[in-house]
Amino acid sequence: MTRTARLVACLLVAAACNKKDDGAAAPAAKGAPDRPAAGGAAGPARPAADPGPFGAWDQAGVTARLQGAWVLRDVSFLGSVEAWEVKGDKVTVFDGTKEETLELAVEAPCQLTTTKRNPDGSSQGGTSHFVFAGDTLHLGLGDAGVKLGDTVVGCMSNGVYLWKGGTCQFFTEMFDKWDAKEATCSLAGDLFKAANPTFKHEGEMKLAGDVLMSDQLRANPAVKVKDLAEAKARVTELKAAK
Repeated sequence: MTRTARLVACLLVAAACNKKDDGAAAPAAKGAPDRPAAGGAAGPARPAADPGPFGAWDQAGVTARLQGAWVLRDVSFLGSVEAWEVKGDKVTVFDGTKEETLELAVEAPCQLTTTKRNPDGSSQGGTSHFVFAGDTLHLGLGDAGVKLGDTVVGCMSNGVYLWKGGTCQFFTEMFDKWDAKEATCSLAGDLFKAANPTFKHEGEMKLAGDVLMSDQLRANPAVKVKDLAEAKARVTELKAAK
């Protein structure tokens, strides 16, 4: 998968978020992925037990649910089809042409990153939003979130909203550090709305039980299969059928 520098991607996302976000992904610039990408000088991986600024959540349990082989759509860009096999903190990705093994970090209840470490010490990676609706995984482009008691964590645009006790903040992560910005959040009925002035982002998602998703992500469930070989075979068939 093509990766670009995290800093460049953050600037691009900030520019792209100058209009209201209805949950649909904006077309990427030619040659660039449709999701925020990560990269730059390699640094230490985020500790597996670090829950970030989001309080107590079952980071290990969420990571455990991601284990195994999956067929995913619209992860790298709209129309993409990929086979993933997650083993521990590593994920093997096959896009129909090439296969590579990346580092996997679940850094928020609805956000994960994949990172490729290069021999020269640099790194490249990407960020994806995800959520489990029951036993069904939704992962890829679009927005996702979870309601944890009186707290809402919303992975939207290029960061994560945290709404707790009537206070809303927008967090962005770079080089394993979270930076908080002012934001506004509301939950009226089943509609969660969030906005932040820093990136001029406005977005909304619908709540179903304790899960939030944009329409794009809701319509795109992952398929769990027996192993990587089956996932790769399905990806090859899907790409041949296009």
